[in-house]
Amino acid sequence: METKDLRLYFYGITVKITSFEGIINKLDKDFSYFKNAEISENLAKGEITLFFYNSKPSFEEIPDKKYTFKYLDLKIYDNRNIRFINYNEKALSIYDYQKEKGEVYCNDENLLHELAYLLVHSRVGEILDRHGIHRIHALGVSVNSKGLICLLPQHGGKTTLALNLLKYDGVSLISDDTPLTTRKGKILPFPVRIGINEKDRVDIPDKYKTRFLRRKHGAKILIGIDYFMDKLSHGASDIILAKGERAEEEGGKIIPINKLRILLPLIENCVIGVGLPQMLEYFLRLNVAGIIDKFKIMCSRLIACINLACRSKTYKFMIGTDGNKNASEVMKLLKPEDACA
Repeated sequence: METKDLRLYFYGITVKITSFEGIINKLDKDFSYFKNAEISENLAKGEITLFFYNSKPSFEEIPDKKYTFKYLDLKIYDNRNIRFINYNEKALSIYDYQKEKGEVYCNDENLLHELAYLLVHSRVGEILDRHGIHRIHALGVSVNSKGLICLLPQHGGKTTLALNLLKYDGVSLISDDTPLTTRKGKILPFPVRIGINEKDRVDIPDKYKTRFLRRKHGAKILIGIDYFMDKLSHGASDIILAKGERAEEEGGKIIPINKLRILLPLIENCVIGVGLPQMLEYFLRLNVAGIIDKFKIMCSRLIACINLACRSKTYKFMIGTDGNKNASEVMKLLKPEDACA
């Protein structure tokens, strides 16, 4: 089968991907924002080389020894710097940490696409972590230099709120799921595909939508970020942090809170990384060097969260049942001059 190449650039990290046309086209849509090297910083932070093969995995390459650890439906084997991951006999990943080179073998295209997408996220995220750039599981939007980072639990309505906010003039998307923060508390964009439920109805042409079948969470409809290219943010310096909670009322309500009350959800969604597309099978390395490395990353994430909270205005957002009214309430923070007009 003929192979193609794709290059992506993530703030100084170059990712080189080789695979067959089907996977390359899907990853191209997933990460279309990061095809432009100009958004990457001049300082090189690393290079990742990945190969994704649409072929039946051969498990004979796994070292003949007991697995390092077992996690859900997969087993991990380590041979010095090389990790072998057996995904329940359905896929095999071989990753060399020293060379930052990975190979994934799987003859199920849906599963291969999912593993490829998450592998890119996981390795890019960890290398960014080491350079003081950290992902937050949150919604991020901006108006000019003013940005909102809304912390919501999984399935808490980030995408619905994002799509409603993007209907307003002047609103730009930082990320609907994983905005970045630097160690100094600056916000950077990280826009990737947007996933909605199959039953959700959105006024977006079919050519921007792809059905994606996930191994654990069922099917989703993916909206390519190229649909929003004229509404993408360059980041924000004046930050509003909001902790989202569900309310029974129809309309949303935003209440100022003490900065200390925003730290716990920040720690959950950034330091611990609940909800982030970060594969534990690549992130966890149970040796002394790996434990020290992860401790440094957690400390850096914590410092970033503290600095972000200190420089931000902090609120509790009581999210009501009416999506349009929720978005209208947020706009009072992002564009107060319109609310007063």
